[in-house]
Amino acid sequence: MFTNVNPNRPRVWETTGGFAPLAEKLAERAGLPKFAKSARSPFRPIKKVVGPFLKPFGVPNRSAYDSFMLRFHDYLKENEEYQTKWSKSRLEFPPFSTWMVYTDTVPHAVMSGQFALEQTYIVPLGAMVAPEHAPIRILETMCGCALGV
Repeated sequence: MFTNVNPNRPRVWETTGGFAPLAEKLAERAGLPKFAKSARSPFRPIKKVVGPFLKPFGVPNRSAYDSFMLRFHDYLKENEEYQTKWSKSRLEFPPFSTWMVYTDTVPHAVMSGQFALEQTYIVPLGAMVAPEHAPIRILETMCGCALGV
């Protein structure tokens, strides 16, 4: 959930189509196989146990899915084909408006605006009507392994 708390200016986003076509076209080039390999690593369970103890020292403890999604975000910002050839929609959220979006499924970028509040909610796959359409399931199908562990 997001709220534009700027009293004078809109918060402007650009979005493209859904996650599935974007992942099908660009996820592999963005490094999905590398993240899938790390998810299959025999050291992954150890990292999951030790990771929380390393967090105070600045060592992130992310799943392969979260790590890939951060990489994919940066890849899309840097990718000329995506930036110039994919059609985009512009959304303007007026002052004091609130909107809710499942951000993993909607490729988006903030183009302008300041002073927004956001609250993140984690939606368990079991609570979804169509979990096979969740980005994590799309990526797991593409690479053939679990990414959320």
